[in-house]
Amino acid sequence: MHLGANNEYADREWLIRDLDQPEYLDVTNLRVLASSEGPEDGK
Repeated sequence: MHLGANNEYADREWLIRDLDQPEYLDVTNLRVLASSEGPEDGK
């Protein structure tokens, strides 16, 4: 699942709001680490 995708499983507006939130706390650098497991076809 891609969090920023425009489909029924993702909410791009929520992701943008969530990533903008640290800016209000004067956070200027954000490191993101992600991992995923599942079938190769992504279903």
